[in-house]
Amino acid sequence: MEAWNYYWNNIEDWSDNSGTNIELYDTVPNHEEMHKECIRYDNWIHAKTDPSVVSQDVINILRNNFEDAPSMKWDGGKFVPDTIWKRWFAVPNAEHFPSIHKFLEDNKHQYHLSVISKLGPGGVILPHTHKLIDKGDFVVGHTVFNMCINYPRGCRFAMYPTGLIPYKPGDIYKLNVHEGQHSVINNTNQDRYHLMMRPKNV
Repeated sequence: MEAWNYYWNNIEDWSDNSGTNIELYDTVPNHEEMHKECIRYDNWIHAKTDPSVVSQDVINILRNNFEDAPSMKWDGGKFVPDTIWKRWFAVPNAEHFPSIHKFLEDNKHQYHLSVISKLGPGGVILPHTHKLIDKGDFVVGHTVFNMCINYPRGCRFAMYPTGLIPYKPGDIYKLNVHEGQHSVINNTNQDRYHLMMRPKNV
C-alpha cells in the first residue's frame, strides 16, 4: 500500500512529462452523445460480479477486467479500504450505445474487443500494469487505446513515467499499459466513463 501512496503523493518527483508510453492518437467530436448513452444505460456489469453468471461472449471481451484488486478509495493523501469497489463495465451494442457502436463499426479496422469502463464517485484504479497474453504466434497486451468519454473536474489519470495524462473529453490515447504503471482517481461526485479498445492487428 505504501507503494500505491508513493505513486500519487510523489507524482511531481517521478513524472518527467516526456510523453513516454502515451500518444494522443485521435479525438472524437460526438463524445457528449456518447456520454448521454452511458448515463442512460442501467445494466452495468460490476467488476466484482461472479464471472460464472456472465455470458461467455462478454467474458471473452472483458477478459482480465474482472479485477482482483481490493476495494480502496483515496482519502487524506492515502489509499484506504472502501466498502464498495466502484467500477462497472458494459460491452457497447447498437441498441443501447448507438453512437459508440457506430464509431466502433466505422473503425473496426483498427479497434476491437471494446468495453466501456464506468468509475463511480470516489472510485480508484490502483497503480498497475497489464499482463501480456501469449497467443502462440504472437503476444498481445502491449497497448490499449483509451477514449475519454467524460472527465469530471477532479478526475486524474497518470502513467509512469509521463505523469498526469492531459485528457479532455473525446481524446483517444494510445497507452503502453504493459510497461507503464498507471492509475486513476475519480475524486469527484460524478461517474467517469472511458472506452477501452484493443488494437486490431497486435
